[in-house]
Amino acid sequence: MERREHAARPVAGLLGLVVLALLFFATAAVAATPLRGAIDRSFGHNGRFFSRLGESLASSEFTSMLRQPDGKLVLTATVQTPYGGTRMVVQRRQPTGQLDPGFGEGGTTILPKAGSVKGLAIQADGRILVGVPPTDTLCRAVNSTVRRLAPNGAPDPSFGKQGVSAAVPFSVDRVAVDAEGRILVAGFAVSSHCIKGPAPRYELAVARLNADGTLDSGFGSDGVVHVGGEGEPGATRATGLVVGDDGRILVAGTRSLLRLSADGALDPSFGQGGIVETVDSPKALLALPGGEAVIAGSTSDAVWSCCAEPSDFVLSRHRPDGSLDADFGNDGRATLDVAEFDEASAVALSPDGGIVLAGGAVAADGCVAGDCAFTPILARFSSDGALDPDFGPGGRIVVEFPGGSPGYGYVPRIAGLAVAPSGQILAAGGAGRWSNGFVVAREPSGAPDPGFGDAGAIEEVRTLPSWSDPIGLAIGPGGKILVSASSDAGAHIRRGALVGLNADGSADLGFGPSGSFVPTEMWSPVAIDGRGRAYQIDRGVVARLDSRGQRDPLYGTEGTARLPRRFAVGAFLVRNDGTVLVVGRFATRQGMVAFRLTPRGLPDRGFGKNGVVEIGFGPTLAKALSVAVDRRGRIVLAGKVGLAAAVVRLLPDGRLDPRFARHGRRLNLPTGLTAGSDVALQADGKILVASSPGSLARSRFASLVRLRPDGALDRSFSRDGVRRVGRVARLLSLFVARRRILLATARGSFGDGYGADLRAYQLDGGIDPRFGRKGVASVPATVAGRTFRPVAAARQANGRIIVAGTARKIDGPGAAIALLRFR
Repeated sequence: MERREHAARPVAGLLGLVVLALLFFATAAVAATPLRGAIDRSFGHNGRFFSRLGESLASSEFTSMLRQPDGKLVLTATVQTPYGGTRMVVQRRQPTGQLDPGFGEGGTTILPKAGSVKGLAIQADGRILVGVPPTDTLCRAVNSTVRRLAPNGAPDPSFGKQGVSAAVPFSVDRVAVDAEGRILVAGFAVSSHCIKGPAPRYELAVARLNADGTLDSGFGSDGVVHVGGEGEPGATRATGLVVGDDGRILVAGTRSLLRLSADGALDPSFGQGGIVETVDSPKALLALPGGEAVIAGSTSDAVWSCCAEPSDFVLSRHRPDGSLDADFGNDGRATLDVAEFDEASAVALSPDGGIVLAGGAVAADGCVAGDCAFTPILARFSSDGALDPDFGPGGRIVVEFPGGSPGYGYVPRIAGLAVAPSGQILAAGGAGRWSNGFVVAREPSGAPDPGFGDAGAIEEVRTLPSWSDPIGLAIGPGGKILVSASSDAGAHIRRGALVGLNADGSADLGFGPSGSFVPTEMWSPVAIDGRGRAYQIDRGVVARLDSRGQRDPLYGTEGTARLPRRFAVGAFLVRNDGTVLVVGRFATRQGMVAFRLTPRGLPDRGFGKNGVVEIGFGPTLAKALSVAVDRRGRIVLAGKVGLAAAVVRLLPDGRLDPRFARHGRRLNLPTGLTAGSDVALQADGKILVASSPGSLARSRFASLVRLRPDGALDRSFSRDGVRRVGRVARLLSLFVARRRILLATARGSFGDGYGADLRAYQLDGGIDPRFGRKGVASVPATVAGRTFRPVAAARQANGRIIVAGTARKIDGPGAAIALLRFR
């Protein structure tokens, strides 16, 4: 038998990234002939192998934080899964950062229903209030609620309906409690609709609830006050809410500061009729003793959205009548310029009367297409508005993001800020999707507090069932098995990885730093050379890993070799010495292409032109889909020209073989329309080509064609050189043994296919009756309620066939990678 070495074919349409859980079930259906075509029960566990390598990570972000008098921290968070939907979380943590086991379940209470939390307040008796805005606030009247938890984290049944207040007719942003235990909420209301109508009108809104969760009819109009304003969504939302000891209410909007009397009327002794128009864009509000207040903001209100206007951090201190305090900073304003774009997000009071500011800063070149790589910043000002030289270098510090940089398009932000009586500074936040929420603790000097969490920081890690799919399968020396896969296990997003197994289906603990698993960030099939080194192709490069799963620095440039530009890969083959053959086509040209790399990862200049061979077919579009090499080094490409199957044979130096068919090309194989193709070589030089139909084909039957060494149809094979195969969704692989031809396919008529068939034929094309049941061994599409979608097959040196696929839940959480072996 001619050796085909180690070939791999890309699988189109697979998304995401990778870790493994291998699971499958044996069935009696394939055991009719126990010695051939039966499940190999010596493989893994009863013919199957599975291993859980970890859950995936749900994104989390802390949205607010308050410090209790006993030093414990109460935090709200939003948890977002990769599959859509959000959950609302309330936590309590010890002063050292650990979760408080006396709160909720292990320190956490997950609120029912999806959504996000906006606003947090703690009553004098330790009960916790959180605001829950609606999920849709753009074009319709909306209702929010306030939820109250008992000090142990359970819903408070004495508040509203099972801990949920009466409906508040606007979107809540802030929550506060007055001296009488009444609850204030502030946000924005939609006062006109935009569904099939004009642009909506938005108004700043404030409501007051009684201690039992009902709206307070003695406040405003039936418990609600609206302050006129219009603009884009969020242009008038509340950015701060403070209630004074006298019951007066101070509210910061996106462009103003206003004060209401205890009954909800605008306070005429404050600003102009109760309103102060601000020069800056307020982002947070801090009450000071004596009725003064500090606004933390930015000189522009367009920073977070798209970095459109340069901006500086700014603090402004206002007297009880709303006017700026000229004794603070420069005529009432203190500014800080860290980078081109600076945006404040939180503010807190130090025990000595100083002010701590939190926000983000980014340089001008850190904003690309509206995505800005902000860096979290903490700064401390003295009570007169001067930067505190004893805090960090020059009064400010950069806050390192725990766990490294977040995912693309998301930036770490500080949403909550608290200062302990000792001067310890606590900052909580997150970075949206593909990241974890964080809390960092800093000493009064700005240095990380080693007594908090892990070296001054904690992360909020949430897990859920992983989603894993195999992409490719390869067998190496000694029967070692490698599975390339896409999975989100151990990560927030799906990524590429390799999983190593021993020949018997057990985990190869010597592969990868954590045992059997190596993230590669490459989504492609895998091939192995004679020394056990793994190869993958993705994004225009070939990567090589050594037998332990580490990137091979001796290959190409730091372990990767680059393909020619615009190369559309159809398949690749790795020879035992490490020579790589890549076939396909150029995206901007018509013909088939073969490209060869030396074992060192360099273009093989002895092959074609600088390693590249192009095979033209006139104006017809062609692509190579599979490749094999015979004992004489001749290269056989199988693919399609137009919609018909074709075969090309090259000499070892890349020239077309003039002894094969017509000038090295064999066109129009009698297979019908072709979507997929695989090729295998017999020991006598004959060529077998498997072809599967495309979606345009009338027939859904695959075909096996055998050519003589000269390229002519071998009419001694089946019927005039062609063997019709059953309906298939997709070809997995074609193998030639000494006395048998094996074809692995996904079952179905077209597409992904569920369940697999392994078909055995004699060398003359007849069905092998000694294999399976009438020549077919099958893996059903559903076993015990669990589906199986095959993607690849490979043959071990002992002749046993392994099929890899996705088992259990397909295309969702809990999807696992399964291996099954036939004997």
